[in-house]
Amino acid sequence: MLSHADCWHALLVNPGMERSACVGLKLRRVEPYWPRYQVTLRRRRRTQVHWRSVMPGYLFVRPPLNYQEIQDAPAVRNFLRTGDGDVAGIRTDDVEKIRSIEMALNDDQVAAASAVPYKKGQEVLVRSLHIRGKVTKILKGRKVAVAVYMFGTVVPMTLSVDQIDSV
Repeated sequence: MLSHADCWHALLVNPGMERSACVGLKLRRVEPYWPRYQVTLRRRRRTQVHWRSVMPGYLFVRPPLNYQEIQDAPAVRNFLRTGDGDVAGIRTDDVEKIRSIEMALNDDQVAAASAVPYKKGQEVLVRSLHIRGKVTKILKGRKVAVAVYMFGTVVPMTLSVDQIDSV
């Protein structure tokens, strides 16, 4: 069991209703964390800014005193629960990983448009080679340019985000 100081809870919310759930929770004096990133869309002759969820259908809150009041907020479906039916605790380290993905998506518009959770200069592991490298550029189509030190020189590689892991 996690201590309350090192714990968060995940709320399941109706898809696309994360903003409404945040407003309802704030009215109940609960400060939710909604991991999101900004995307600029061009439609016809207009440019619109939209927020997209890093994890659609989820919000995060610190352990509350009144679970029922939070669960009754608009658009909130339930707490994420364990197999025993208890409210599941999520480690602060895991929430920080989500925050780093959110920051990477907000830092780079190409990354946000392609949903690439890495940023330039970030150290990554190339899975197939078991070698570390650094992201040098975010490319379209969920691709990244990675510089890998191999054979005494730096080798540039273009990889899919599915081929790398963050370190």
